[in-house]
Amino acid sequence: MMSAMPDKQALRESNDVFGKPIQCVSWFDRHLAGFSHDNKKGLDRLQLIKKLEKGSKLVLVPEPDNPFDRNAILLYTADDLENDIGYLDATGAKQICGLIERGATFSAQVFYVWYERPNVPFVRILIHQLTPALQNHRPVRKGAPVYKQAPPFPLQNERTEMQPKGEPVGVE
Repeated sequence: MMSAMPDKQALRESNDVFGKPIQCVSWFDRHLAGFSHDNKKGLDRLQLIKKLEKGSKLVLVPEPDNPFDRNAILLYTADDLENDIGYLDATGAKQICGLIERGATFSAQVFYVWYERPNVPFVRILIHQLTPALQNHRPVRKGAPVYKQAPPFPLQNERTEMQPKGEPVGVE
């Protein structure tokens, strides 16, 4: 009998931002985006980011109704679930959102906050996938477009409407 998940989904040991061992399926190194805009409560995200420290626990919250990106993932600190600090970068969000929709669970921590210029932070996030995805395919979302299956291509020896009928001209 074939197993539901490939062997690469087996738990392995990784480290959190402090070097402590953690059992996980996989891990991701991503960054924070959208911090230059006010959050949903109208607060300045830059002020919230200034409170972050290495190892701050983060909560990932998918936002499938986001008008700009259906894979958007909001980030909150574990000790303040009312004020989001920004979004996961789009590339990481697409991958992780798909895994969340398939049943995987995650933990996230701030790896570091670095300021290249004043008020321009670079927040690196370490994300551990704690459980494997339960399904092989992402579920169809409500309101997703329905794509028609393309008709099969004609075989080489089948005559199509584009091929002329009758004998070829000029062949002896």
